[in-house]
Amino acid sequence: MNNTVIACVDGSPSTRPVCEYAAWAAGKLDVPLALMHVLEKNDPPAVSDLTGTIGIDSREQLTEELVRIEGERSRLMMAQGKAVLTDCAVLLKQAGQLEARLMQKHGALDEILAELGDIRLMVLGRRGSRNPVGSHLESVIRLQKRPVLVVPETFSIPSRVMFAYDGSEASRENLMRLTVSPLLSGLTCHLVMVNGEA
Repeated sequence: MNNTVIACVDGSPSTRPVCEYAAWAAGKLDVPLALMHVLEKNDPPAVSDLTGTIGIDSREQLTEELVRIEGERSRLMMAQGKAVLTDCAVLLKQAGQLEARLMQKHGALDEILAELGDIRLMVLGRRGSRNPVGSHLESVIRLQKRPVLVVPETFSIPSRVMFAYDGSEASRENLMRLTVSPLLSGLTCHLVMVNGEA
């Protein structure tokens, strides 16, 4: 996944602008685009385990039924995720994006991010399918070592950028990256610094 823009899609209202911003970024950076749908390991089970509340003879039968229901739920969630990816690929083709790689990942978020490697940019919506501020926004920003673009609910081509600068070495390095990035070429940049002592 090196040097790739990854659009994180989940079927929420943010999915369309995530695709549109990711396509814009991939075009500006001249790098490949990938669409990623994640099924996390820690999603709550469809049915709670009730084996402690019934008789001993019924436990094995109930456990088998719970396993069957959970397997069916997983199958349906995978199918739903594949449908989201397919719909997003169609949307991108209609917008002129020739091809996007489709990925469906399963597991813990930190493991998934680690296996992505040295990506160029990750694009997420502010509103995820389960949370009004992005289902995993803070976790991804903290875990992902590469740039993350968090997008609003509607797409418009960016015309300006704001950079928070604190004078630190890391801040200077990020400002240098900002000035040479083709993604921000031609945009007006507002540099903001807050003096906490004032």
